[in-house]
Amino acid sequence: MLNTLTYTRFLSIVITTKKVVVIGCGEIGSRHLQGLAGIRQNLEIDVVEPRNSARDLGLRRYKEAKERNTDFEMLCRWHAKTEEVINNKSDLVIVATDAASRSETVKSLVSKENHRFFLLEKPVCQSEGDYNYLLNAFKSASCKAWVNTIRRYNAFYRHCAHIKKQGSCSLEVSGRHLGLGSNAIHFLDLFRMITGIDDYVFTTAEFERKIYPSKRGGSFIEVQGCISGTDKAGNTFRISSLASEPEGMIVKISSTDSEVVVDEVNCSVQITEDDKLRKHSFQELMVSKSTTAICADILNTGDCLLPSLETLSGFHMELFRILREHLEQTTGLRYDQVPIT
Repeated sequence: MLNTLTYTRFLSIVITTKKVVVIGCGEIGSRHLQGLAGIRQNLEIDVVEPRNSARDLGLRRYKEAKERNTDFEMLCRWHAKTEEVINNKSDLVIVATDAASRSETVKSLVSKENHRFFLLEKPVCQSEGDYNYLLNAFKSASCKAWVNTIRRYNAFYRHCAHIKKQGSCSLEVSGRHLGLGSNAIHFLDLFRMITGIDDYVFTTAEFERKIYPSKRGGSFIEVQGCISGTDKAGNTFRISSLASEPEGMIVKISSTDSEVVVDEVNCSVQITEDDKLRKHSFQELMVSKSTTAICADILNTGDCLLPSLETLSGFHMELFRILREHLEQTTGLRYDQVPIT
């Protein structure tokens, strides 16, 4: 028989335990699992991953993080198929599959209406049709979804949204191997966060006439080149990933009276504001660390700093359009899906 103290603790754990589902436990998914193990509350985690090698990686990272967070009860269960967790109720679902299968995965989960909140990796999917389906499915099921563009959890980038005092601003991102197919959405969301404006147009899309294999393997592709655009207030962005660019990644945000230059590889930031120059270093925000903060926010408040699926719909649609045009012009083939992830 349980004594009073043991029963009280058991009851407290049951009442306060949050339930999280992780779909996909590869390189990114295992980092999400690692981040969940760092959350300071009781969790039940169901992980869907059929590959033994990915399971081993995820379990190793989970155990390493859990050893540093021993004050809370956590249970981690493993599954081979999404069907094994469809009927479970959860407080959060993290979808870390590749972009090709993400919409089908979400479709199966949303149809049961047992899952409240979703954290989606980016790019969210591979076509306008899939994106529109997801928007409608989440709306019909009264679910909320966020896109994991984690720079919104970097304090100095959030500060950039407040330094623009007057006039327009510009965002310039440059690097040799940024990967526009996979990573442009990160910087487009940064532009959206800084300006707060949704009405924009892409003015330039210039790509190398070559299709590169994605570092994520499979049939996924990557592109090199430059995209730029402007919004109705005159704010501009330019994102370039070219062989002529230096190694690394430089992000420059300029306005009438201020400039921020971020070297993401060397973790340094230079801020010029009111004719004063300040230099800082910062700690790289790893996926696991951001997951800890993001998921804690969602589980405890029902919201987070990330953009919603609706917020990033326009940027995704434009990316699908310009990338599809580039692929079809380069290969002479027709693409219903843009094979990025």
